[in-house]
Amino acid sequence: MTFEIRSPSPALQFRNNPGRRARTDGIILHHLAAENASVADVHRWHLNRGWAGFGYHFQVNRDGTIWRGRPVDWVGSHTNPPPGINSSTIGIAVQGDYHNVSRVMPNAQFNALVWLIQHLRGQYGNLSIRGHRDLAATACPGQHFPMDEVRRLEFRGAGAPSMPGTEIPPALLWVTTQSTPLNVRSGPGTSFPIVGTLARGTLVSATRRADGWLYVTDGGTLTGWASEQFLTADDFPFVDVGLGRWYFNSVRMMYENDIMRGTSSTTFNPSGTLTRAMAATIIYRLAGSPPVPSDIVFDDVPAGTWFSDALTWAYEFGIVNGVGDGRFVPDNPVTRQEFALMLYRYAEATGLDVVVSADFVLDFSDVEEVSTWALEAMHWAVERGIVRGNGRGELNPRSEATRAEGAALLERFINLPAS
Repeated sequence: MTFEIRSPSPALQFRNNPGRRARTDGIILHHLAAENASVADVHRWHLNRGWAGFGYHFQVNRDGTIWRGRPVDWVGSHTNPPPGINSSTIGIAVQGDYHNVSRVMPNAQFNALVWLIQHLRGQYGNLSIRGHRDLAATACPGQHFPMDEVRRLEFRGAGAPSMPGTEIPPALLWVTTQSTPLNVRSGPGTSFPIVGTLARGTLVSATRRADGWLYVTDGGTLTGWASEQFLTADDFPFVDVGLGRWYFNSVRMMYENDIMRGTSSTTFNPSGTLTRAMAATIIYRLAGSPPVPSDIVFDDVPAGTWFSDALTWAYEFGIVNGVGDGRFVPDNPVTRQEFALMLYRYAEATGLDVVVSADFVLDFSDVEEVSTWALEAMHWAVERGIVRGNGRGELNPRSEATRAEGAALLERFINLPAS
């Protein structure tokens, strides 16, 4: 599949020329945090910030079209900090808000993005692929951006540069060197230059194998080849929960404590919907899965299902309510405010402090969207740091919670300081 790289018309007029890059050793991926913004829109926004103009080198739209931004050999204005990263990388932005709005990237956009990465690697060599969040304190390119899928597929397809070795299912491993750090090299062998080191006890993710070497990343800024003899496999099974994702530690904690389980033996489905049955079940497991002596109270919860005991317990314990007519609708999604209310009720029932400071204010632009019945719970959850905003001053109380969000909220709840 071949794509065309288009030039905006009229051509973008830049305020100044920031100079040419001295070298090119990586690609940084971003999202625009805007669903339908054009190159011209972004150019105008960046000019208004005092920049030379469009800060990225390319924009990939949801319909699969690829657009040139600033000249590809110019220093970018897309990642800060760390200092100097714009002078050695190419910035690609995808149209859409993959943190708060879009949950699934259209196939046309995904295929165009992978093709563009392959195209650039054909020109510049084995460029590293990182998200903006790998380098700075930001959610960009968003919690729903398919970073793991891009990294797994970036070497496939016609025109892609040759990559040593064979692809393997993503695996987590621990660095087990004794006294010295583990060298990470640009290729599979000691003849290749060292690009960084990994300390003993570092957790890495591997995606390729070649002659006793593994292609690894530490989930941050370091990617390269490390000797397999100094790496020991970890037992975390979920290939769709990438090291370095904002929810990795939360999902790992839920898995290790048998509070949340996968949707299969190897997948967690972090962007999948957290249902009412799932939400009640993970709180039930947090409570130690106590015995449930009474009969099922909901007509739409058959006996013997994986969630029947949990829903019965949660109802008797005052954690959940039905929706009327003897129904619970276990497969319906849970919103962020509904899950906050469940945690609030559990905290109250177990004797935790749920008093909110008299002067605490929910300072969010969409606070009026919080339902009256959830207001006290949301005050408590936000003040305790369990529920957080999205960085734009929005709480999104009525948004459907994802499984990753459920894991994160529960981890924060578990880690609440003792009152």
